[in-house]
Amino acid sequence: MPESHSTAYDSKIEGNVIFTRFDAALNWVRKNSLWPMPMGLACCAIELMATAASRFDIARFGAEVMRFSPRQCDVMIVAGTVTYKMALAVKRIYEQMPEPKWVIAMGACASTGGMYRSYAVLQGIDQLLPVDVYISGCPPRPEALLALEKSLGEKIQNKTEFRSETTYAIAPADLREIAKFCRYELSFDYLIDITSIDNFGEEPRFEIVYELYSMPLGVHLRLKLRISEDVGTVDTVSDIWPTANWHEREIYDMMGIKFNGHPDLRRILMWDGYPFFPLRKEFPLEGLPSEMPDVAFTKVTPMEGGPFVTQPSTANAKDREPRAHPPEL
Repeated sequence: MPESHSTAYDSKIEGNVIFTRFDAALNWVRKNSLWPMPMGLACCAIELMATAASRFDIARFGAEVMRFSPRQCDVMIVAGTVTYKMALAVKRIYEQMPEPKWVIAMGACASTGGMYRSYAVLQGIDQLLPVDVYISGCPPRPEALLALEKSLGEKIQNKTEFRSETTYAIAPADLREIAKFCRYELSFDYLIDITSIDNFGEEPRFEIVYELYSMPLGVHLRLKLRISEDVGTVDTVSDIWPTANWHEREIYDMMGIKFNGHPDLRRILMWDGYPFFPLRKEFPLEGLPSEMPDVAFTKVTPMEGGPFVTQPSTANAKDREPRAHPPEL
């Protein structure tokens, strides 16, 4: 007689099984086991050595395995002055490292050539290799390297590369901390734009994208976060980048997302008291009727031949322009 086995839940394995995505688990492993390729070229290498000693102990972040074997390394740390004579050797070692891989320019010389404005010194390793993180200082303290190692690990978990553009997906609760770090530590001094996206039918519904640029380094960076419709709020960054003031007001006006701590969160295009948010996906192209006594009123706009739709004809651009035919209100 065949044996029957119970399919009930086995409490003995409770707490020992975790369900996740494969890429999330793989990135978690990478985050906590970075193997540096130490490229010590000058005095900054002494500070790099100090990070592995007992006082700073880089092993706390799983990055103590410093091997001079590029095929086993994840992140190259260029510490010191890069001469043209040494530059091609550095590039060759970088090319021998497997993907994915990252580069840290440690100190002023590796970042910009430092004080050596001479024919023999490469003016920044980024002229030869794609640099992910710059560490300032001459030389930088070991604490600076540890802070950047930690931040780099956190970024790897949410890093996306597309057409040489880098995007980090972050949690809304971490926005201000990461924004300050990008602004004051990584020199992203220019906020180009803030964009809001309505993923109607998904949860979290809204997405906010921050486009950053570093004037001193000439580097672009994109931060991206998602918030649910029930929450509908995120912290302001207008005190970190003043240009965020109007961008956040426009997002509030068009999408209805509020920004905590904004100094003047008023509608910027629509009237105060307007009940709708025109860039949300459920807002129809022809608009919605509304009534605001003593302020303004709106009504549905016809699509065929309306003010926002060009009429097919053989007329010139001036006569076809829809704004040349305003609706009768």
